[in-house]
Amino acid sequence: TKIEENTAYITVSDNGPGISAKFADLIFQPFYRIDNKLSDGTSGTGIDLNIARELTRKHGGDIKLISSEIGAVFEVSINISTKV
Repeated sequence: TKIEENTAYITVSDNGPGISAKFADLIFQPFYRIDNKLSDGTSGTGIDLNIARELTRKHGGDIKLISSEIGAVFEVSINISTKV
């Protein structure tokens, strides 16, 4: 976590297989799911990242996939200024 100017940055990561950079924009589209052996048989709609990004953007922030050697890494930026 870091704060710069009026923005707080939060990094969220896991130790899973990661997400290829070629999916960086696709994973935020509603109902998109990466087809792989880890998600086979797993329930879900593929809408969570889309909802999270839209809510964050409505508050002046964003969520993006960060390139990583291990796991999936996301950076969430949130506007923390007192002005709305």
